[in-house]
Amino acid sequence: MKINLLLLLVLITSQIQAEIKLPDLFQDKMVLQRNQELIIWGWADKDEKVTVSFNGQTRKTKADKEGKWQVVLNAMPASSEPLEMKVSGKNEITIKNILIGDLWICSGQSNMNYIIERFSYAEKEAKSANFPLLRMITVEKEFSVIEEKELTTGKWIEAVGTDIYGFSATAYFFGKNLHQNLDIPIGLIASSWGGTNVESWMPQLSLNAFPTLNAVFQNKKKDLLAQNIEEKEAERSRLIDTIAKTGIGIDEQWYLPEHEISGWEEMVIPMEKTNPVFEAVDGALWLKKEFEIPTPFRGRDLKFNLGQINDYDKVWINGHEVGESIRNTDWRNYTVKKEILKPGKNQITVRIFDYSNTGGWITNPFYINMHPIGDTKGYYLLSGDWKYKMGKVLQQPLILPEIPDRLFRLTQTIPSCLFNKMIYPITQLSITGVIWYQGESNESRAFEYSQFFPAMIQGWRKAFRQDDLPFLFVQLPNYQGKKSQGLDDKAPNWPELRFAQSKGLELPNTGMAVAIDLGEAKNIHPQNKQDVGKRLALAALGIQYHQNIQFKAPTYQAKEIQGNKIYLTFNDVADSLINTNEDYEGPLLNHFEVADESGVFYPAKAKIISENTIEVWNDKVKLPKDVRYAWRNNPDNINFYSNKGLPVIPFRTDEWEWETKNNSYVDQVKKLSIE
Repeated sequence: MKINLLLLLVLITSQIQAEIKLPDLFQDKMVLQRNQELIIWGWADKDEKVTVSFNGQTRKTKADKEGKWQVVLNAMPASSEPLEMKVSGKNEITIKNILIGDLWICSGQSNMNYIIERFSYAEKEAKSANFPLLRMITVEKEFSVIEEKELTTGKWIEAVGTDIYGFSATAYFFGKNLHQNLDIPIGLIASSWGGTNVESWMPQLSLNAFPTLNAVFQNKKKDLLAQNIEEKEAERSRLIDTIAKTGIGIDEQWYLPEHEISGWEEMVIPMEKTNPVFEAVDGALWLKKEFEIPTPFRGRDLKFNLGQINDYDKVWINGHEVGESIRNTDWRNYTVKKEILKPGKNQITVRIFDYSNTGGWITNPFYINMHPIGDTKGYYLLSGDWKYKMGKVLQQPLILPEIPDRLFRLTQTIPSCLFNKMIYPITQLSITGVIWYQGESNESRAFEYSQFFPAMIQGWRKAFRQDDLPFLFVQLPNYQGKKSQGLDDKAPNWPELRFAQSKGLELPNTGMAVAIDLGEAKNIHPQNKQDVGKRLALAALGIQYHQNIQFKAPTYQAKEIQGNKIYLTFNDVADSLINTNEDYEGPLLNHFEVADESGVFYPAKAKIISENTIEVWNDKVKLPKDVRYAWRNNPDNINFYSNKGLPVIPFRTDEWEWETKNNSYVDQVKKLSIE
């Protein structure tokens, strides 16, 4: 009998090892690139035979000595008919509802990362969203100091109804414009991370041109590999799954509304200092609260904000799991669909698992609330009296492998670490292009950005094996205000960063969505992502799809000095330059400055004198030399456009030294104490 069991174990193990595996990206509802050869790849046992069948094509291969296999399919035209792909070996995988269209990668930092549900127009957009051929998949936020073979993703989602809440807002409006204009399937791969700098998205091959950047990368690579970060993360996950996510409350389903709680005790949430239960014991604390949804909130998807919880939490509404978080530094924000909410009494259940030391729910009472998606004007507070009961109790603290929080800050700083994990694993994909919204985190190092950003673009093109890969990016919008508002409008950083971004246009097949009129003084994440997406789509339609449209914003071309006036000419003005608000100080254009040889700039007057020419002057500057336009963090009330509605790109005619020239990446690294 023992021999039979042993043989059975060997057979089961060999079957597990023989499983064919595909990249996380290959799922039901995915979009594949039209009109290009397609590489389909995955893993299996060494020498295992693999067959791929898709849309009338069949390819056979076998895994190499490392278990990697791939096949190449011939290019196919766009298709909105759902197709199936079968991948077979010792097992078989079927991927359903595949479309063939154009695939775009959407990357950058928070203004690309912010999803639709965070904006005031979320509900309105969801009501009109009926685009099953527009689909998005979101890449999980992970980092690596080596080039990884796999990334982790969510699911492919169709842009229909409230499912768009999880879409990157910038990417959604870009994709929506393309889909409506081209009438083909559009796939969006959202791979972004808030607060990240450009260096972390640069491929390793791009670092070779920057010795100091490469040196930091090599040093950090050695350090982090020596700390076995991935092994520690895997061990943390294993312990959390086997210990923190189990226990009597889970087994007996305490999260169900019908579970009897008459014997539970009462507790005021949140605590003022520490939770007395967790001072005495470590383990799982279950909390429940009944609430009614305010009339204005009924029939709407809601966001439940629960502040910060130490250490791990899981949350249910009316018995439906709505979210969980592992780290106590995370802010708990959970989306709840209207379908699971009731017009009368509802019940929220929160299970807090404390590993060791103090724990619990310690946060500002006002941070524990709910409100409709996209609407932060009205809140319903959930703080106050809750019922509680202790569940699983730890006999001794759970000691997790230590990964200092500062290492997670490094993910936003170490060169290549985000590209290695969130982009490199999919560089075998055939894609149409890239849209990019990033720069805020590099604002103090604009001069370096003018070098790093073009190098990053070229690095991505080499990685995807497309020398002319369209790369479209957003120039930073207006932000901050005047000193009288407690904000700084004079700092050089954002104007110089915008100028640095425009250097990307010196590369072929690049386009810039100018957003100098779309920002908000006190919001680094401005609401208007509709026009950002539209302008990115305009660039795509002109550059990639060769439509005869005006997609470029007017660009400064040349200057001519005559007496006390400077005459400026512009490219890409469409039919003409226009002043959109002639009532603003009469017919004058705003946000112009003029300087003489001294280099001191003074406010200037400017007006349009022909289709592509303006004159600029200051009556007190007799010998003008240079002009700057919109050279402020927040030049509001912009009124200088092409007649096609695109704002003139902020510019300077001078070549004086950058104010950020001496700010370096290495100095920033030292400030973060990671060298």
